[in-house]
Amino acid sequence: MTTKTISYAAQIWTAGDFVYLNFPSPERGARSHTISLPSTQHGWAAINSILRERERMDLATQHISTKAALTQQMADALVKALKAGKSIDKKPSARKIKIDDSITLEDLGL
Repeated sequence: MTTKTISYAAQIWTAGDFVYLNFPSPERGARSHTISLPSTQHGWAAINSILRERERMDLATQHISTKAALTQQMADALVKALKAGKSIDKKPSARKIKIDDSITLEDLGL
């Protein structure tokens, strides 16, 4: 039986109280990178978030320091935010502006 590797796959393993995620580079021949997360409820929630983001993103955009290939510092901040009860999937709200009928495209720089 042959198993096809999907483009957003990541290696995952546990050691002691930590879970490790290894992200292959989207560029052929480039090095992969690994992050560690605590093997806790918040750590596993972070892993779920990261893997879902990898699934959503195109392989070419899965560079280090994106939501699909976090740095260790980003991973630590994500777990900290989850522990504090912050929503990690919240999208920024659109800024509301009042439209004046007299605004022209030139006023907007278009």
